[in-house]
Amino acid sequence: MKAALPFNEPDRLSALNDYCIMDTPPEAVFDAFTRLAAYICGTPIALVSLIDANRQWFKSRVGLDVHETPREIAFCAHAILQTDTLIIPDTLADERFKDNPLVTTFPHIRFYAGVPLTSPEGHALGTLCVIDRIPRQLSAEQLAALRALGHEAMTHLELRRKNLELEPLRDRLELILNEAGEGIYGMDAQGNTSFVSLAAAHMLGWEAHALIGKPLHETIHHSYHDGVPYPKESCPIHTVLADHNTRRGQDEVFWRQDGTSFFVQYVCAP
Repeated sequence: MKAALPFNEPDRLSALNDYCIMDTPPEAVFDAFTRLAAYICGTPIALVSLIDANRQWFKSRVGLDVHETPREIAFCAHAILQTDTLIIPDTLADERFKDNPLVTTFPHIRFYAGVPLTSPEGHALGTLCVIDRIPRQLSAEQLAALRALGHEAMTHLELRRKNLELEPLRDRLELILNEAGEGIYGMDAQGNTSFVSLAAAHMLGWEAHALIGKPLHETIHHSYHDGVPYPKESCPIHTVLADHNTRRGQDEVFWRQDGTSFFVQYVCAP
């Protein structure tokens, strides 16, 4: 039987399009979900399947060589109508699927379990599913793990979408940073360098990319001008991380990559 269309199909398709995910190359994070789902559930096949207007397309697949199938024969087209996992213990005993070509011919599906991948707005984009060629059931633990993996897969789809939305903003910020004449750098909550403007990198004698991820205090602010070690706990820059108050530094020194130093004035804000 062909699955009915979701009641919100136009909005669902629009939401799927917003994720810019269809026909994209494989990504390790989604391949990890399918491998783990297949391992936990003990099935030869696992898929991250997305349903567009006419097909189901596999963002990730284990144990299956095809990239997509028509929507009218897709098990996942039925699963996206569910609010919870769709489980078919034996396809030959289910009127909806017993004559499905995916059952009667390759890949000879006899068992299916699919967790809907539902966006925060309530649109079911597809499923994380596991498939076997023999009738079977999942244990309560396997089912709980499959649901958890489906939730994480959707979380990564959402992160991926937000990162795509942020790319133009990141490009603009990078342009602004690199046009600034003053040195500008940032660090994360662990004190590691997260970004560096070209002016800052030039002052410090580093390539900008080489500073990313380095502990900032130990790299450029580790000593006083006379070479006496500067305790990290006394560093105003790191104090900002603790109390979230803006600090100003004056007549301190930063250290270049070549071991020389220069006096600086700086403002550090949380």
